[in-house]
Order: sequence, then structure tokens, then C-alpha cells
Amino acid sequence: MTPPRAIIFVGAVMLGMLYGAAALPRDIHVDPSRSNGCPGSGTPDDPYCDWSHVRQFAGGDRYLQRSGTLSHASLKIVGTTHASAQKPVFIGAYQAGPRPRIRVENPLAGGLNPDAWKHVRGNVWMFSTHGFRSGDPEVLLLDGRRAFGNARTELDLCEKPGAQLIEWFYRDGALFLCSPQGNPAVVYSVISGMQQFDRGDPWAPIFIEDQQHIIIDGLAVEGGSLGAIEIRGASADIEIRNSVIGLDSASGIRAQSFGTPISRLDIHDNLIDSGVRWGMAGYGPYVSGEGVHFVAGVQDSRIYRNQFIAWPHNGVYLDAHWPESPGVRRNLIFDNEFHCGPGSSYFDYCRPYGLDGFAADFVRDNVVFRNRMHDFSVAAQVNGNNNYMVGNICYNTVNSKAKQRPTGQCFSLQPYVWSRDNLVANNTMVNTADVAVQLSSGESAVSSGHRIVNNIMYGCGRATVSTRRGACISVAPHASVGPQEISNNLMYNPDGPVRVLYRRDWSDDFGRLKARSGDVVENNRVADPLFRDLARNDFDVLSDSPAIGVGKIVEIPGLTFSGVGMNAGAGQSSTGARWEFAQ
Repeated sequence: MTPPRAIIFVGAVMLGMLYGAAALPRDIHVDPSRSNGCPGSGTPDDPYCDWSHVRQFAGGDRYLQRSGTLSHASLKIVGTTHASAQKPVFIGAYQAGPRPRIRVENPLAGGLNPDAWKHVRGNVWMFSTHGFRSGDPEVLLLDGRRAFGNARTELDLCEKPGAQLIEWFYRDGALFLCSPQGNPAVVYSVISGMQQFDRGDPWAPIFIEDQQHIIIDGLAVEGGSLGAIEIRGASADIEIRNSVIGLDSASGIRAQSFGTPISRLDIHDNLIDSGVRWGMAGYGPYVSGEGVHFVAGVQDSRIYRNQFIAWPHNGVYLDAHWPESPGVRRNLIFDNEFHCGPGSSYFDYCRPYGLDGFAADFVRDNVVFRNRMHDFSVAAQVNGNNNYMVGNICYNTVNSKAKQRPTGQCFSLQPYVWSRDNLVANNTMVNTADVAVQLSSGESAVSSGHRIVNNIMYGCGRATVSTRRGACISVAPHASVGPQEISNNLMYNPDGPVRVLYRRDWSDDFGRLKARSGDVVENNRVADPLFRDLARNDFDVLSDSPAIGVGKIVEIPGLTFSGVGMNAGAGQSSTGARWEFAQ
């Protein structure tokens, strides 16, 4: 698929540089399986023994790890001697075979000494990490298996609210572990984490700072205390493609800048999978993990054609909730798939994406377009202003057992920090446990000016409390929920009437919906959208669908619309009505 012309960065000259890897003049080889003749010279016959032996990454050269090998040494591109403003650094693989792996995993220093563990009570043991570089493991592995935790409190250890055992907890330089079989140093042969225990321990498999023009292609990148791939400083024009990212990582790709914003990241065609497979846990450990995390200042970047699986917080997180944030703006998230993996959903969050801005314009002008989101428990969260959620498909949401209130929604707009003037349009939402769209009360500001238009909502409120059963939309009665627009939506419940929670705490029949509190509520209908094959999750509509030829014209930066129809982003190839990137 050729990247849409409307969002090509800077022009054909830059793309020529980014995609010109085949003509690069030098290949530098790394073979971590090599055990003699180290450090090597980087040639095919005398490769470097690991990434730590590569002292400089020069623009125009390719740096290649042998396929099927595992490197525990970090790959770091930092400082003024690295990369280039003119030619890209290419990082990839040589020889045929499985993707080369770069993995950070730090054994707990002294963790296999029985005397280092103190018995606290019952099956709970404590290990002091005072004096370590950073004693919180972020992700804890016991004999290579990702342990269930970090618990919310120490008292949760060894409890069994469901089928799970809450295994670990960290506080103030102490690591607590639930070990029913006795002293952990005796029970386990390896106890490791993704943080720096000793000062010399690595903490990111790939770390990039203040660099431009880097291509990462065809790797497996695992572990890491913040991100498996971490990008800092005034970096730009970095492409990450065709890779498997995030196994046992705190987050997959993390880009952070509190100064000059990071810009023009191109993240595409990757499998971004945390590896978490805890099943129906019924408990939300105190963790935060993101598939892609844009922190404070990341702009004009693209995330597309990736598959995001099982991230404890968000598949993608656009995050500028600090007062000093330069802003997370004008990013495009399109044609991705988000879900929580087998047995979804199994714990507190695992939402498709979240947007959080501290104040006006901190998170704005981001477009979330034509993504497929399914089998998760917590709605995509939208706090920010002038963002666009268009043409997405959301289906099979469930209610998290970790929550006391229903969470199985598609979109939630709320004044958690700052939430104004966002658009939710032309999305298809099918079989939601709770309402399809919620406009909820918040903690710090008024949420207003949101537009919920041209959406199809089918099978709403299927597994929620009785006061919300069958409801497709919820608008909270709280004063923090200001005037909104809800118009030109098509709703249908195959097993009962369509209901709404409109500025009250209980649902009412859709036919009684009348505008209040300055809202615009008009042209909403109840009718079967006539999906082409609901059983196969094919949400294109048939030629006689009532979703065709109706709707409200809306404008989205960088997108154009041909024809008229509600679920345009879902396809409708037979009708010709769909959103596309502007030419």
C-alpha cells in the first residue's frame, strides 16, 4: 500500500532519502552468537560480536544483525557523531532466517541468594533493592514468565479474586513477592526485570536521542523499562517498520520530548504485542503499558497498518498531560488493528487508544481513522480538543471484571483533564457491553462542543446493569458535561428497543430523546443498517441499507469524502461512499 499523498512528509526528496536503503555504500555486520575473535571489525567475515562494539552510526551506512541471533546489548544512537542530516542510518538484518532479537532483561542482583529474602507473612517474601540504580522492575519475570502484578497494595499479594494469583508488589526500595512454595531464591532459577537494578544494567533495547533519518526494519525488539524502542530529544524522520516489538516490555515504542518536539515518525507494518496473556484476571494490577506512547511533544507523525495486542493501558497513547508539554499534535493513526489477545479482556484497561491533554491545544488535530478495534474492555478515551475519530470499526467490547461500573464502550469523551470540540463521525460500533459512546463527567473542567454524528450503533448495552441495558449513548447529567451535538446517527438493537441515557442516571426510550442544556440533537434514527455478513464481522452494508445516501457533511483535515453514507470508513465498495485521504 502506497502511503497516502496527503500525508507524505516534506516531499519527494525526503522520501527518496528515507527509502534509499538499497543504495547505501557500507554494510556493518553484527553477530551476537560469536564467542571468539571479539570485538570483530564489522565485516561479513569478521562481524562485531554485539552492538556495544559499534562506536559510531554514520549516515549512509547499514547496520545489520545476523538473522536468528539474540543480542542482550543495547543499541544506542546518541550524540553529535551519530546519524546524519542528509543520509539515513539503516538498522536491519542480514542472511535469511528469523528476525534478529534485541532484548533487555536484567537479573535481580542477589535475587538467588536465600539470605537476601525476608519472610514477611504467609507466602509473602521481601527483597531490598536499596542502592540499586532503579529497583522497581516495571515488568517482573519469574523463570521467564511474566508475573501478574504490580499489585495495587501489598495486601493484594497472594489473593485470588479470580483465577489469578497476585504475585508481586514494589514500594520504596522493596520488592515483595508471593511465593507459596517457599523462599523465592530456592523456588526460581531466574528472577529478572526490565529496570536497571545495578548501575551498569541496560534499560532500553534501542535508544535514540537527538537524531534524524533512521530506519529500523525487520527486527524483534523486546524488554525495556520505558520502551522497547525509546526516542528522545529533537529527533525526526525515524521510520520503524516490519518489526515485532514489545514482548515483555513496559511499553513498545516510546517517544518523549519536553523541548523541541519529536516529529515525522513513521511507524508502520509492525506487530506491537506486549506478550501479556493472563486470561480473565478479574483484577487490575497497578501498571501502565502503551503500545506506542507519544509523550509531551510529538508531532506530524504517522502510525499505520500495525497490529496492537494486549497493552495494559493503551494501544496508542497521545499523552501531553504535563503543563510544560510542547504538545502532541497533527498525528495520524490509521488502518491499525487493536485487540487484547486471547481471552479478552482480562484486566483493568487494555483500551485501543487514549488522548490526554493538560490544557487547550496540548493534544489537538490528531486524526484516528479507519482502525479496527475489537475484544477489549475499556473505551478509547478522548481528552483534548479538535481531534477526529472517523471511520473506525469497533466491535465485541466487554465489561472489565476489575471495574465496579460498566466499561465496555467504544468511545468515552470526558473532562479528565481537558476535553473540547472533538468529532466522532462515521464510525461503526457493534455489540457493545455498555453504551457505544459516553460523554461523562470529569474531575477538572467542562467537557463541551463534542460532535457525535453519522455513526452506526448496533447491539448496544448487551451486558450491563439494568439501568443502562439497551442504551447506545450516555450523556451524564453532571454540570461538567456542557453542550454537545448528537445528530444523524443510526441505531438498532436486534433484541429490543434502542434506549439512551440522556442527562439522567437511567435509560429511556430513544423516541423520547429531546434536546436539553443547549445540545443539538437531531436527525437520529432507529433502523437495521443491514450489514453484509454480521457473523463474519463484515460491517460493509448492503445496497438497500438505510445508512446509504444519508448523513451530515463534516470536514476533517487531510480527508475527503466521496458519496454520502454513515459507515463510510467501513468500505461500501458497492456504493462508492467512503472517506479517503486528500489528494
